[in-house]
Amino acid sequence: MRFKILERLTPTVGDRTEIDDIMSVPLLTQRLLGHQVLDPRWTLRRFLPYQLVIATLFVYVIYGTKIIISQPEARIDVIAEGLYTVLTALICPFKLACLMYTKETFRQLYIMLKTTLYKIIQKDLKTKEAVLKENRKVVFALLWIVALPFWSYQVVALKDYVTGNRRWMSDATDTLLPMTSPYYELGWFFHSAFFAAACCIVMVIDLWFVVLMLYFCKASEVVVKILAVDRIQPDETPLAYAERLDRSLRKFYKNHIKLVKFTLKLSEMWRWMALIPLMNAAMSICNILLVLSHGIDLKFVPHIFPLFCEVFVYSYFGEQLKSKMIEIRTALLEFDWTSLVKKNRQHYYIIVLYVSKEFGLKTAVGHDLSLVTMSTVLKSSYQAFTVMNTVK
Repeated sequence: MRFKILERLTPTVGDRTEIDDIMSVPLLTQRLLGHQVLDPRWTLRRFLPYQLVIATLFVYVIYGTKIIISQPEARIDVIAEGLYTVLTALICPFKLACLMYTKETFRQLYIMLKTTLYKIIQKDLKTKEAVLKENRKVVFALLWIVALPFWSYQVVALKDYVTGNRRWMSDATDTLLPMTSPYYELGWFFHSAFFAAACCIVMVIDLWFVVLMLYFCKASEVVVKILAVDRIQPDETPLAYAERLDRSLRKFYKNHIKLVKFTLKLSEMWRWMALIPLMNAAMSICNILLVLSHGIDLKFVPHIFPLFCEVFVYSYFGEQLKSKMIEIRTALLEFDWTSLVKKNRQHYYIIVLYVSKEFGLKTAVGHDLSLVTMSTVLKSSYQAFTVMNTVK
């Protein structure tokens, strides 16, 4: 009964599969926040009340933060924490807007994942079991990454509340309510709801990028194995061996076309959505370093981990895409093409030319997603922190 209710709350495009069951927690989170665009019934008009509630909550927090950081006596670390809060509140609507704008592309990608990529992976039982296991680990890791910064604030606030020391959950945000009950608890609830919504919006959307790339990488590994044809057997004629090679080459080509279509859709969707978190991370890490330069703030330290994870994920999987393409080219070049019949050698040459094209995930400003991107973002953040820490 419980699982039936969960299925009704987390519908997606296409037939329901075990992938939908694994992703039920992120899907339910998006459903509660009103942006579960994989639901075929989702429309902006239908879920507009959800967006208005979230927008009101974010405006409330931004206004409360503005009051604190605009005070002449505000410390630099409080200003930096306030700017981090405002930046987070502004980034979320942009990510949601990109997600809603590209919802049709996202739905196509998810259908391709559940059908095309998963069917390729299913041909290798070990790879299938491995990818489902890794998918579960990714979802579990997301829960910890979201919970870490959220509960870091809650634990400190709860400790102060129990000891009778009533203070704002964040020193950089005014709740705009009296510090007496029940207004203090109400402000605490509003601020907690903001952090929970912001963490889920940012990290769940990034989770989808990880999941899509995870299945792409596993499918690429299976496609590479197609070209690993056993050498000619003692009792096998050269013509029979050539036909076996031709069947493998044709199978490889059909599957490779599917991978290319998937990556093109992926690039189309994430050209802006990959740029936003990288820019956010660059600015936010700088602000966090400014806060920590004035002493270790236990409730603020955990925010570093999700930001580093965000930069690493996009950079790592951008690099993985290039690596998988290189593996495919290498496997094709090591293919025993000399044993093909003359007509099929021409087909092989055409496939080699097609596969040799350079491809990678690029942001809207033309930068490749790679490990170089990660080092650039971190370097820029530290340079900005150094300058601001010098002139403060």
